[in-house]
Amino acid sequence: MSEIKLTADSGGGSVSFKGPATTTDNAAVPFVLPVADGSAGQYLKTDGSKNLAFATIPDDGWQNETGSWIDVTSDSSAVFTGWPADTEEIWLQYSALSVNHNNVRIIFELGTGATTFQQSGYRIVNPRQWVNNTGSNAWTDSITFSGPGSASAELWGYISLRRQNLSNRWDVFGIEQESGTASLIEYVNGYADAGGATMSHIRLRAQNDYEFDGSGKVRVLWRNRP
Repeated sequence: MSEIKLTADSGGGSVSFKGPATTTDNAAVPFVLPVADGSAGQYLKTDGSKNLAFATIPDDGWQNETGSWIDVTSDSSAVFTGWPADTEEIWLQYSALSVNHNNVRIIFELGTGATTFQQSGYRIVNPRQWVNNTGSNAWTDSITFSGPGSASAELWGYISLRRQNLSNRWDVFGIEQESGTASLIEYVNGYADAGGATMSHIRLRAQNDYEFDGSGKVRVLWRNRP
């Protein structure tokens, strides 16, 4: 028998399970079914020894996902906060950032308070930044990208912050790409350290406090690493 067919209770139609054309090495594969039903939303998994069981889909742990995109148009800066003090990983994603000026730097600053940034807050220590695959080292108090090459360009990218062993030091990696310019990609890599202070805020701003325009959006997610 290559197929098991079950007729619907009302007699209208059927459901069937059908074996493959052949198994590996023509072996018999006797799966053992679970002893009871699982919970809503669970899936059926194998332990690799033909035993089947219901299991819960792993949660990636990211918080603040639903409805978390924030407009950053008509403002010169935006401040993000809200993650718990024991957060281990923060992901800041941005989309369609635009400034009505050419070559205006886009700056992300980490802080220990709503107005405490740069040297009095978190310092990005000696990051290595790549622009079009050209490496350079620089001291900086912020995560900085070159910004759009023209007033009509838009920027897309993200910044990943990973906490080191529940300390106040964070590994930093960021990437940015300008729309319509596949060759213009920037990366930044380094770490941020504020000594005994706790990083609680991230501020996005444009160089010289120019206002963002267009349809720029930012969202911030956080989690404890699974």
